Amino acid sequence: MAQAAAVLGLESRAGTGAQEGTLIRLEAAREPAGEALQLRISNGILRRAVKAWRAGDIVRAGQLALKAAMAEDTNARAYHLLAMSLERMGHTHKALVTYERAFELDPDDPDLLINLGLTAWALKMTAVAVEMFSRFIELKPDSPLGYNNLGTILCEMGDTPAAIATLRAALQRMPNQPVLWNALATVLAESGRAEEGIVFYKEAIRLAPGFPRAYHNLGFAYSHLGRLDEALEAYDNALARAVDPTEIMEGCHSRSVCLMGMGRLEEGFRDYEIRNSPRFRAYVQHVLTAPACSSSASRGWAMSSCLRPSFPISSTLWDPPANCRSRSNLVLSICSRARSRRRKSVPTTIAAR
Repeated sequence: MAQAAAVLGLESRAGTGAQEGTLIRLEAAREPAGEALQLRISNGILRRAVKAWRAGDIVRAGQLALKAAMAEDTNARAYHLLAMSLERMGHTHKALVTYERAFELDPDDPDLLINLGLTAWALKMTAVAVEMFSRFIELKPDSPLGYNNLGTILCEMGDTPAAIATLRAALQRMPNQPVLWNALATVLAESGRAEEGIVFYKEAIRLAPGFPRAYHNLGFAYSHLGRLDEALEAYDNALARAVDPTEIMEGCHSRSVCLMGMGRLEEGFRDYEIRNSPRFRAYVQHVLTAPACSSSASRGWAMSSCLRPSFPISSTLWDPPANCRSRSNLVLSICSRARSRRRKSVPTTIAAR
C-alpha cells in the first residue's frame, strides 16, 4: 500500500504545493440544491477518496477519485484528487495530464494552479510553471504561496534579479511570512551572498521558531562560509524540529558532512550511513533530476522542501487517451485567455523593482 508522507504546514515549506488546502476544500464541499444526480454521486465517491487519502491509502484514494471522474466527467475536483494521487505514487507525467484536464474544467481553482505548476516544473516545463504561479498570484495576491514558488523557480532559471524583486514585493505586502524570508535568503545565498542570506534566515526563524527548513538552510549558509560550529548548531536545531521523514534524513546527512568537516570523523561517518537508506537514495535521485531543486542540490542549498520520498507503485490507475496527452501549449493558451478576461479587473501584482 502506498503511504502518504507526513504533511507539514505551508509555512514550513518552500516550493510548496497546495494539496492540504485541496483536501480541506473537498471535505467541506457541499452540493447546492438541485445539483445534477451524477455530480452528487461523483462528489459522494470523492469524499470517500479523501477519507482514504487521510488514512494513508493513496492507491485507494486514486481508485476512488478515478471512479468519481468516471461517474461525472466534468467534475474538476475528481480529476484534481486523481492527479494528486498519481503524483504521490510516482506517476508524474500521468499526474500532469490529469491536472491539465482539471484545469480545462476549472481554470480558476487556486490550489490546482499551484499543484499543476509544481508538476510542470518537475517535468522541466518551466514556462507552464511560471504561468501557473503568476496566475495564482493574480487570484490570491495576499497568499505567500505563489510568490514563494515563483521566486524560487525564477532563481532556478537563472533570473536572480527577478526572483529577488518578486520576493521583496511579496515581503512588502506580507512582512510577517517566514516562508518568504526563507525563500529570499536562499535566493541571495544562491547568488553568492550567503552573509546577507543569514540575516534573512534569522528573521524567518524569529518569526517562526519551529521552522526546521530555515534552520537547515542557515546551516548550509554557515557551512558555505566555513563557520562549522554555527552550522552544526543550526543542523541540530533543524533536526529537533523536523517531523517529515525525508527532511530528517536530509538533516542527518548534512549534519554528518559538517561533523566530518570539523574532524569528528567517527561520529560524522556514523550518521553518514543514512546515505544507504533506499528512501534517502530516492530523495537524492529526485533532487538531482527535478529542476525544482537541481541547482540547489548541486550547491548544497535546501531550496525546495516540497520533495517527497518515492512511494511504491502498486497499480496503474489509468492511461490518458490519445487526445489527452501532455498539452502544455493548450494549458498556456487556456490560461492566456483566462488572464485576458481578468486583466481589466485584476492588477498586476509583481513588478520588477
